[in-house]
Amino acid sequence: KPPILLIHGLGELATLDWLTVIPALENDYHVFAIDLPGFGLSQGNYFEYSPKNYSEIILWFIKNVIPKTHHKPILLWHSMGAAVSLYYASIYPQTLERLVLVSAAGILERTSYLKHLSELNIGNGQHNSVWLGFNRRVNHFSSKWVELTGHSYDPSKLVSGNKIVRKLLLKN
Repeated sequence: KPPILLIHGLGELATLDWLTVIPALENDYHVFAIDLPGFGLSQGNYFEYSPKNYSEIILWFIKNVIPKTHHKPILLWHSMGAAVSLYYASIYPQTLERLVLVSAAGILERTSYLKHLSELNIGNGQHNSVWLGFNRRVNHFSSKWVELTGHSYDPSKLVSGNKIVRKLLLKN
């Protein structure tokens, strides 16, 4: 059967989005569904979340896990996964049979990742309250910035230059 790789969108248990779809697809396809780093059941170790790095993981998965057949894989992406797929398809078009986007976010802005991070619970107590309050203010500022200037402000730069802060904030 032709291989099909399902890639999720944002969310702690995002891969669960595919559970009702897989039975319908497995009659005609060899179905694969993975958790990208930082989501679902994947390890929470440090990983720089970016379309480029996620694309390298997908390329590795296609080359090393999907069985070699005369079929190239179909990639089915949802939401944030769809945004990553646009990057992937532009870099590795020769690896795909087809690209299918479902409810595509289509945004390669880091602000969408920061918005997801701002909703994460990093623990009980005052640290989590401070973190959530900080992120609400950053997201509000970003929205106002775009509204006033028409240009996107990238608040992820506030933490992207500090490995210790990234590890602290992204560990879970």
